[in-house]
Amino acid sequence: MKTNRLNRAIFLFFIVFSILFLMKSASANYYIGDVYFTIPDTVFMSGERIELKGYLYLANYTDNGTLVSSLSVFSGGNVSFEIRASNLSVIDQKNFTTDSGGAFYSKSNYYTSGTLLSAPSTAGSYSLRATYEDANSTSWFSEFGIVVVNQTLDLLNVRPEKAKYNPSENVEVEVEAIKKIGDNKSTILSS
Repeated sequence: MKTNRLNRAIFLFFIVFSILFLMKSASANYYIGDVYFTIPDTVFMSGERIELKGYLYLANYTDNGTLVSSLSVFSGGNVSFEIRASNLSVIDQKNFTTDSGGAFYSKSNYYTSGTLLSAPSTAGSYSLRATYEDANSTSWFSEFGIVVVNQTLDLLNVRPEKAKYNPSENVEVEVEAIKKIGDNKSTILSS
């Protein structure tokens, strides 16, 4: 009788151990992330409100490459957003949490409860960077540049180098900030 109980206990232990081992091997062990955002302009006045909207997508896989969940919106993700100077020092940092649609956004006329994000007070070139760190501490980010000016502008011309761009391709643009003085136009910034 004791041998029978011992055999059952060993058998149950083996079953529980096997189930736990199989559950561990079926868990997601690495992720593929995609974070991106858009802003309406690339030239801002110092202190001007920056209105952004972005999305976070996430897929996860097992160690052997089996897809657990395909690339889809990720709600509840923490996205760190930084404004960096040209020397890469962080000027401002905000955290956003993605909503049920995987979106994050700053304060705007439409998203009145969003986090206020303002352009730096000093004129210059800056980069905006949104970063998501997954459960394995891998960082996924999206980044692009803006220009901040300290003068009021009457006209702003932004022209891309070409009409179409592929994903992850750098977008080259020509920016011209113009101030009108009477009938004359004065170029403030051209890059």
